[in-house]
Amino acid sequence: METMVLEPETLKYWNLIKDASFKVKDTLISLLWKSMFDEQIVSATKPLTDEQRLKEITEIRKHREKELWAKMPVIKPEDIKISPWVENIVKDVPKIPEDTDYDKVKLDYLMEKYG
Repeated sequence: METMVLEPETLKYWNLIKDASFKVKDTLISLLWKSMFDEQIVSATKPLTDEQRLKEITEIRKHREKELWAKMPVIKPEDIKISPWVENIVKDVPKIPEDTDYDKVKLDYLMEKYG
């Protein structure tokens, strides 16, 4: 036995034809059957090639990514604050000077450790 679940968008159409006579339903089915072989419908339902499908998926992904980034709040550096418990942990650690050359520090460490 087959079960059919109506989607909300199709429910209004079903309500229009559910009480129609057999003749009306038969006519609608015949029109739909004939229209299946209409050139526009056949071309619209023609399966996509792998290249077309990949292009379509890529476009959808780019569009969704753009929507996602549009919804993201913009965080500015002045909005970022260090929580008090983190400040408590690092209160005794001296600050690193602004002009520190991190590449040189890394190289010195590696030379000291591995020679």
